[in-house]
Amino acid sequence: AFLNLHLPYWYPDADPVDPYSERIYIETQIFENEQYIIQRNSLWPGALHFYESIADYSLLRKIPIINKCFSISVPIWGLLGCIFVAIYYRKKEAAIILCLYGLLVCTFFLGPVSNLRYIYPVILGYPLFISLCSECGSQ
Repeated sequence: AFLNLHLPYWYPDADPVDPYSERIYIETQIFENEQYIIQRNSLWPGALHFYESIADYSLLRKIPIINKCFSISVPIWGLLGCIFVAIYYRKKEAAIILCLYGLLVCTFFLGPVSNLRYIYPVILGYPLFISLCSECGSQ
C-alpha cells in the first residue's frame, strides 16, 4: 500500500492515485444551485480562458518533453541528482543543504497520498539546487 500510494513520487509516467491531485489550483467555476443563482458577466470573456490555461499549465503540457517536467517525480529526482553531484565533488556544505530538502521529502512519504501541492516547497528550491550544483561543477 505504501508503494502504491507513493509511486508517482518515483515514476514519471505514473497516474495519480488521488484523482483530485491533478486538479488546477485556481478554480474559477461558479457554483450554482436553486438558492443562489450567480451568472458571470465579464468585460473580457477571453481573458478568463487565457488565465485558466496558464494556471493549469495546459499550454505547456501539450509539448511532449516539457510535459514530463510537470510530473510529481521530477522535483525528487532533481533533488537526488543534485545531492549526488554535491557528494561526487565533495562539497559538504552543499550536500548538507540539499539533504535538508531530502528530509523534507521524507516527510511526504508519511502523508496519505502523493500530491503535487505537497511537493511545491521542493519546486521553490529549484534556484537553490541549480546554484549549488553549478558551484560544485565549476571547479
